[in-house]
Amino acid sequence: MDAYNQKLVKRISVRSIAVRGLPGTQAYLFLEDIEVSAKRPPVARLEIQVRKGSGIRREVRKVGRNDNLFDLSSGLDAYKDGFVVADIDARLDRISFVNGRELGVGQASGDLSEAALRRIQIREAIRAHFQKERALFHQGVKVLTLFFIDEVAKYRQYGDAGELPGEYAQAFEEEYERQQNEVLELDLEDAPAGSRHGTYQQWLRGIDITKTHNGYFSIDKKTKRLVDPSLAARSTETDDAGAYDLILKDKERLLSFDEPVRFIFSHSALREGWDNPNVFVICTLKHSDSTVSRRQEVGRGLRLAVNQAGERLDDPTTVHAINVLTVVASESYQDFVAGLQRDIGETLSARPRLADDDYFIGKLLRTDAGEVPVTARMATQIQFWLLQNGYCDFDKQIQPAYHEARAAGTLAPLPPELASFGEQVLALMDGLFSDAQLPQIDDDRRQKQNPVNGNLHKREFQALWQRINRKAAYTVQFDAGELVEKERSDRCRGLPRQRGPAGLRVRGTRRQSGEEACRAGASAREITRGPMRPGRGKAELRRRRREAELRDEKNTAQMEVTAPARAGPYST
Repeated sequence: MDAYNQKLVKRISVRSIAVRGLPGTQAYLFLEDIEVSAKRPPVARLEIQVRKGSGIRREVRKVGRNDNLFDLSSGLDAYKDGFVVADIDARLDRISFVNGRELGVGQASGDLSEAALRRIQIREAIRAHFQKERALFHQGVKVLTLFFIDEVAKYRQYGDAGELPGEYAQAFEEEYERQQNEVLELDLEDAPAGSRHGTYQQWLRGIDITKTHNGYFSIDKKTKRLVDPSLAARSTETDDAGAYDLILKDKERLLSFDEPVRFIFSHSALREGWDNPNVFVICTLKHSDSTVSRRQEVGRGLRLAVNQAGERLDDPTTVHAINVLTVVASESYQDFVAGLQRDIGETLSARPRLADDDYFIGKLLRTDAGEVPVTARMATQIQFWLLQNGYCDFDKQIQPAYHEARAAGTLAPLPPELASFGEQVLALMDGLFSDAQLPQIDDDRRQKQNPVNGNLHKREFQALWQRINRKAAYTVQFDAGELVEKERSDRCRGLPRQRGPAGLRVRGTRRQSGEEACRAGASAREITRGPMRPGRGKAELRRRRREAELRDEKNTAQMEVTAPARAGPYST
């Protein structure tokens, strides 16, 4: 824990896989991921069952809103009852269907066997591996993934014909090929070259699938074959030592891009566990074991990574941005985190927890003049300083506020008598255990970001954003009489019909002759402005009306405005 808080080991994130049932249906679903884009709505990567000519297979399909799983599955009855995508929420990582069913990223539902669950774990571990590998290749860092399995036979079997791949090895190669093809389809050729290995895609194409994974187990000295500890008894502990020597011999080579092995299968997290600083993904393909804690499993990949030159990536400003260990767990994120923190807390149970006199008095503080023991007065000053700044409660238990201020470098000044012992007093405080010291474990599935393009940083966009990024409320008020009067004027000018506010519409009748207008209330002089020339009736009338409008902005021509049931001057 101290190493984690001092950024001497990797940060931990969890990619969980939870199984939930959907009552009343046997439809199989696994929500692998939700992809976001700046150019299109969110898309869900959903694994479903699909009818094929050779039978029913499970395939990952990209689905959007209104997609019907019944159609995508080629008419499987399991998806007939309302499995139409109603919404894809990238913020909550959730997909919902019109029948009310919901599924979160990393959740599987329906008929899910043990083998299907392990295959999903293998797939997620490979996806996490590729994501990290693409990001770290140009930094000269080779990414490794470690699988813990419960039986050697599930990875490798031995028969008269020699070694045969087990179910895990077969599933790995099938899932690896599919994930690799997706990576190779991406436009990554402009990525920085990794020394003499070319671009990431060039290096990836040169790796044989069958050679990129291997297993390290106990070795029988006589036959030189790997043995399953659950089936073949060991004569001595030297079998484990032999396997450990094999790991040590190849460890430096495993860090090189020249070595194709990137995925390691190991039988046990303890006796035959595998350890390497460049392990970035750990996946446990076995049932929980009370003799092996999560802390012990995770510990196999916590060391800080090194690059091709053997340099450790421990720059304090970037150490936890690069060194992130992803654990693919066959349980929910909350359950895994609770279990891991409980394991860590149990190992630290012997640590003192109270900032009381018994803890401080007598502790030695080193100075240039020699060692100075903490006196009762000094202990009281430390306790008052803690209580005064909210760093501890009245029960003398350290509060999260202390650790937050300590990490941010904003601790309140120590009393003058203790100022010369500053770092040593703080070291004493760090020796006290509190739950706030437990490592913060990230949810690997919630690190989704919507990528932005280069326009975000352009001066024109920033200027526009400064004008529109404030919330505003607009209120519109209008006078009904004035609205009708303006509509009448527009109709007299022959302008198109205008829509009123809130969907209201003002409608006029056909254009009236001078005689009809007189009956409607307008005088002949107002219409014609003088005698009309023979044979030019309508044209002359339009000419005279236009001249009148130019002379006087206020048009006094009157029109009849129709409305339903004669309820008013306009209608909805």
